[in-house]
Amino acid sequence: GGAAPAMTLDSATSTETTADNGDSNTERERELKPVKTMTMVQETKTEIEADVEEKSHVTEAVEKEEKTGILGNISDLYTGLSANLLKEGPPSGLYLGVYETVKAKLLPLTMAAASKGVADKDT
Repeated sequence: GGAAPAMTLDSATSTETTADNGDSNTERERELKPVKTMTMVQETKTEIEADVEEKSHVTEAVEKEEKTGILGNISDLYTGLSANLLKEGPPSGLYLGVYETVKAKLLPLTMAAASKGVADKDT
């Protein structure tokens, strides 16, 4: 980001004047100048470090893209597969068990009804 550093000193402090001594404002500014400068330097340094860190992430992604190609590494397709199987396995097993049990109970009934229906048509 190219944002300008913000001043941490409020303007009321830096423009203070007194009735008995007009030089106190200038003296106060002289005392605070190193503090203002250090604050601005630190803020600028922080912004530069953030820019460098952001660029390093982009550079890292570009280098990975160049190394692996557009499709990337095939093993990346299987990332998280074990976690997904652990998540989806038990409900799928339960569904299959219930389905097979209900099918086993209903199949003889449907077969009997179907065969009775065929026998009734023959007569």
